[in-house]
Order: sequence, then C-alpha cells, then structure tokens
Amino acid sequence: LKRLDAAQLREALKQLAASAKAMREQLARSRELFQRAAIEGSMTTLAQDADELARQQREWNQQTQGAHADSTLARAERDLAAQTDSLAARLAALDSTMRRRAGEQSSVASERQRAGQAAGAMQQAAGQAQGGARDQARQSGEQAAQQLDPVAQSLLRRRDALRERWRRDVLQTLDDALSETADLAQRQMDLAGRMRHGDASPDVRGAQAALREGADRVLRRLQGAAGSEARGPP
Repeated sequence: LKRLDAAQLREALKQLAASAKAMREQLARSRELFQRAAIEGSMTTLAQDADELARQQREWNQQTQGAHADSTLARAERDLAAQTDSLAARLAALDSTMRRRAGEQSSVASERQRAGQAAGAMQQAAGQAQGGARDQARQSGEQAAQQLDPVAQSLLRRRDALRERWRRDVLQTLDDALSETADLAQRQMDLAGRMRHGDASPDVRGAQAALREGADRVLRRLQGAAGSEARGPP
C-alpha cells in the first residue's frame, strides 16, 4: 500500500469494498437457501410423523373394540398423546420460524392447533380406558384420529405451495434481469457511438462505470436465482 499513489490507493480500496459487498450478498443468498431447505425439510418430516401417529391412533381405536379397557390400553394411549403433544410443539416452533422469516406469509398454525387438540383427546381417551369406560375411550380416540388425519396432507400441500411460490420468485428475478440487460445493452450502444465520435469527457467515463456496476448487479441477481433454482425440490 505504501508504494501506491493516491489514485491507485482509491482504486484498491474501491475493489476491496466491492469484494466485501459481494461476499455479504453471497452469504445472504446462502442463508436464504438454507432457510428454505430447513422449512421444506421440517414440513416433510412433520407430515410423515403426523401420518404415522394418525395410523397408530386408528389401530388403538380398533383395539378398544375387541378388548377390555385397562391400564395397558391407557398406557399406550398416553404414549401416543405425548408424541402428539411433541408434534404440536414442533409445529409451533416451525410456525414461529416461518413468521419470523422476512417476507414469509405462510403458516402452520391450523396444523399445530389440530395436533394439540388431538393430544388432548388422547389424554381423555387414556383416562377413560384406565377407568374401564371402553366406549367413551373409543369415542375420544376417534376424535383424536379425526383431528390428526388431515394434518399430514395439509402440511404437504403447504410445502408444495411454498415451492411453487419460490419458483415464481425465481422466474420474476430472471424476467427483471432480462429487462435490465436489454436496457444496459442499449446504453452500451449509445455510449459506444459517443466514443466513436471522440467523446472522452468525464461523463463518458462515469457512464462506463455505471454500466459496469449495472452488469455486475445483473450477474449477482442471476447467480442468486440460479442458486435457488438449482436447489429445487428434492
């Protein structure tokens, strides 16, 4: 740096600032992709868990038809209730993450509510089974299954809707980049004409710098869009 004159030093600092800015933008794009992947993955896993718990609840309901309600059935139902309560808590955490995420308007609040209600019905069924009230236990178990049954498909539909919306965002970014590229090309042609006529004014040099910055901006947009599209659905 000591061997650089003032102009060279300014240019070196400008390049350093540009590199730092590009790095920050790349980190922001990477963070966005990780957030999207985490949300999609969580929704898929939670849907699978909800589907499995609903299946186990339906099996428990069938067991109450051919067996006396007792502590064994009650214990099995309490275990299901604990797992379903955990599912509701995980859905609540996902819902909070989605609401905090900038620009994210989707929510899994209704699925969380259903899971919580199912867990409550399971606890009631367990208490009824413990007391030997088989018919009441089965009715409560059926209510729990009815609450859980739609959760898995609802989560998958929400996940697919998010994917589609993110895909549209990528296409919009590409359209915007194409429009800006056409504008930059026209400005470049106009500038080239001025330079052919001997125009070497500071205004021309400023226009050249603005074109370079515009081209870099379009490139960064395309890189971000390409990263989003390449990650895509599993």
